[in-house]
Amino acid sequence: MGRRSPLARAGPIATAVAAPPRARGREGKDRPVDRLARRRTRRDAARLLGLAPVALATALIARGAGASKQWCKVDPVVRIGGEVADILLSSHEGMQEAATGPARVVVTVPRGVEAEQLSEDEGFGGHGYRVRFAESEDLKDTEGALQVRVAVYAPASDDSLPVRVDFAPRDKGRLGTERAVGEANSWISFTVR
Repeated sequence: MGRRSPLARAGPIATAVAAPPRARGREGKDRPVDRLARRRTRRDAARLLGLAPVALATALIARGAGASKQWCKVDPVVRIGGEVADILLSSHEGMQEAATGPARVVVTVPRGVEAEQLSEDEGFGGHGYRVRFAESEDLKDTEGALQVRVAVYAPASDDSLPVRVDFAPRDKGRLGTERAVGEANSWISFTVR
């Protein structure tokens, strides 16, 4: 004869009755779990999650109503003497609409130092950049430092828009960091030492 399962051996009268679930209380004693309370909590959580988009939209509208200015950053990426750096141009978001042409960027390096543009984004208002490289006898290329001069002109219909220019090497090397602030429609220049 074949083997019978333990449940079959017990006969048709045997049924399993599960005990109500229990959880540990604060004192470490077992206590019954209130399933209705758990369901109520899930229902409440679902309602709250349903209201989250409304609350977020309200918060964003209220935040936008303030007088704070938002800044946007755009940048070309260059390689100078084998080191990669970002030239970050920043202004108020109004520059995106006010820009009237490509930002002009002149990067001057010591004579004999290789320099090239690696990439760029769309620039202010999608106008891009006009990047040019030059050499100068005045700038020094030493073992510890590589001097670079950066000049930026951001054309716009609004002369009062601020423009900040950051020179930011991606790695610690011979290139330094520098920042200058000016306005649209005027040259902003500095030397990185």
